[in-house]
Amino acid sequence: MYEIRYTKGGEKDYVKVMRSPYADIASGILEQLKADPYSNSGGGLEKVDDGDIFYVRRISAKHRLVYQINEDTQEILIWEMWNHYDRMGQKRRKK
Repeated sequence: MYEIRYTKGGEKDYVKVMRSPYADIASGILEQLKADPYSNSGGGLEKVDDGDIFYVRRISAKHRLVYQINEDTQEILIWEMWNHYDRMGQKRRKK
C-alpha cells in the first residue's frame, strides 16, 4: 500500500473537492491510488513537465487529480485536485 501525501496546494484542493459533489469520486480515486497508483482505471495518463513525470486522473470534466509516485518511499504526492492541470507548473513552483 502506498501512502498519500499532499503539497500545500494539493491540501487546499483536497478540502475543496471533499466539500463538492465530486467527493465520492475523488475518494474512490485516492483509494485506487493507495492500492495501485499505476492502474489505468480512471484514465491515468502520464504527463511530463520539465523532466518530471506526473500522472493525471479525471475527477470530472473540469477537475483532475495530478500526482507523482515515489517508489523509494512508497508515497504518492498529490499536486492538484481542483481545476484543470494546466496550472500544475505554477503550483509546483510554490510547493
